Amino acid sequence: MTKKLREQQEKIAALNKAASSWFRQPGQSEAERKLSEQQKRIADFDKATANWFFQMQTEQADSRRKRQPIARAVRNVVWNRDGGVCVECGSNENLEFDHIIPHSKGGSDTERNIQLLCMKCNRTKYDKI
Repeated sequence: MTKKLREQQEKIAALNKAASSWFRQPGQSEAERKLSEQQKRIADFDKATANWFFQMQTEQADSRRKRQPIARAVRNVVWNRDGGVCVECGSNENLEFDHIIPHSKGGSDTERNIQLLCMKCNRTKYDKI
């Protein structure tokens, strides 16, 4: 390598170094700046992911909490229609209002979709639809 070529390369390197210092904070090398930017992007991504996850969990919990109880008028109609006994076994103890088609499968809170079942029959039925 000739002396003149080496001097030109040194000048170019010095100019590149000076130009890179214009775009960085004092006392921070180019590698440090890139690393800090990458860490900031990762931290922002982590924060956004955590916020999204928390929002989804909250929305799911809210959707479970928003379900209204069966209206008193509907319960009275079902009680009178079923005679105050379990429609499966005829028991009159531990009675529960049961959705024939569950909410999770699109069932409603109307008297056509609700029946009286004792606790045992209701647990036996579970989710067989």
